[in-house]
Amino acid sequence: MRPLVPFALVATLFLFVAAFVPGQAESANDLTGTWNVSVQAGQEGLASTMQLVHQGDSLTGTIRSDVGNANIRGQVRGDTVSFGFSMAVQGQSVSISASAVLTDPHNMRGTLNASGQGAFPFTARRPTE
Repeated sequence: MRPLVPFALVATLFLFVAAFVPGQAESANDLTGTWNVSVQAGQEGLASTMQLVHQGDSLTGTIRSDVGNANIRGQVRGDTVSFGFSMAVQGQSVSISASAVLTDPHNMRGTLNASGQGAFPFTARRPTE
C-alpha cells in the first residue's frame, strides 16, 4: 500500500497553485453595478456615473455625465480594467480609452485618454450597501 502523504501533498499544492493561476482572478471581482466616477480635468473635476455589466472578462455598460452619455465596451484581466467609448463633445466625436487598476473590489484608479485632448486621471467608486 502506498503512503497517502505524497498524494495529499500534491493535491494541496495543486489547489494552492490553482488559486493563483492567471485568469482565476477574473471571477474574484465582479464589477457589475453603478460606479461614481471623478475625472480630474483642469481646475474642476468632472463627475459621471458608469453602469457596468461584467461577464467573464467582458465589460459593457453606459457612462452618463453633463458632457454626454455613451456605451462602454472593455475587458477585465485580474485587477486591470480597460474600456473605451466615444461621445460627441461640442459637436465633435471624441474617442476615449481608459485603463485602471482595482485598488479593492469597490474602487479603481486610472487614466482616461481622450483623442486630441490629453490624458486625465480618474477614480471610480462603487457604493457599498
